[in-house]
Amino acid sequence: MTSTLFSGIGELVTCDPSLGDGTALGVLHGAALVAEDGAVAWVGTAAGAPAADERVECGGACVMPGFVDSHTHLVFDAERSAEFAARMAGEPYTGAGILATVAATRAAPTEALRHGARRRLEEMTAQGTTTVEAKSGYGLTTEDEVRLLRISGEFTGETTFPLLEGTLIDAVLTNRLDGSSAGPVNAMVTTPVYARDFQHVLIPRGSRLLGSASPVTQFGQQRLAVAFHRLIFPDGRFMSLDKVPALNQRGDVGLRDQVDQHFAQIFGASLAIGALAGLAQMNTGLGLDQSWTDSYRQGVGSSVSQSSMRILDRFLNQLPTVTIREGHRLKVYLTADLALPAYREALAESILRR
Repeated sequence: MTSTLFSGIGELVTCDPSLGDGTALGVLHGAALVAEDGAVAWVGTAAGAPAADERVECGGACVMPGFVDSHTHLVFDAERSAEFAARMAGEPYTGAGILATVAATRAAPTEALRHGARRRLEEMTAQGTTTVEAKSGYGLTTEDEVRLLRISGEFTGETTFPLLEGTLIDAVLTNRLDGSSAGPVNAMVTTPVYARDFQHVLIPRGSRLLGSASPVTQFGQQRLAVAFHRLIFPDGRFMSLDKVPALNQRGDVGLRDQVDQHFAQIFGASLAIGALAGLAQMNTGLGLDQSWTDSYRQGVGSSVSQSSMRILDRFLNQLPTVTIREGHRLKVYLTADLALPAYREALAESILRR
């Protein structure tokens, strides 16, 4: 996990009213920001900034969240701002509306449409827009719509498909877990995950899931809690996950395979301790027949009994051992929506770039 510290921020807009100046924008002055794997991990004053792998000096600039322009037309020709201005001026509407744009877009050369899309993206970037969701709609025929989508695809590295919360990913464990302490978990996806159209593979078979297992903390516990924080695709791309839980094949939270409650050790220790205490009291006289050797035996027996109880307490307080063997099948439950590109398209793009 790589972290980057952005320091020297004059004004940091957090959009959190509990931070900074108390306004809705949550502006922090003299601030710093730490990002890990493309996500904001920490914000605060520069004086309290934590260490990071890399450092970027912002030189007193204002840092703010980027604008997201969703569901917008990117590729078209013949904008109609004049019609809007005329309507705002109260003039009678004489324009042809959307059909005028459709006709102009169909007639426009591909290069002209490409140039217009590039110009709009440059203007969006200059105005602080960092994410654009482009759509078609001004072709209204299959051929024209495909042309518009292909042009849009030239300006983005990925066309994404939604993977909704509640999706289950089938996987198999590739390392053994024993539950004695927290440890890493490595699993492999066994069944490809498709988009809702069942035509595009979003998570291919062979992808890796990285996570961690929580240790056994309670008496009688029979399952290990496992959560995954990263998905790694076969082509080297990866995506961070928000500690999504692992389920067993029935859908129960946590994994169960082999559980050792240590009953044999507990009863064995009890029998051994009882035998030692009995040997210490064996042939010991009582009352008037008690000799000094009997008193000695009784003292030894009492000491052995006390020590035995302490030893037995340690066995009784031993937590169970929950072992999950490699090859154990599990399901990963997505707790939030994801947006993923089709894997085959991403793989083809990576090959072409090489």
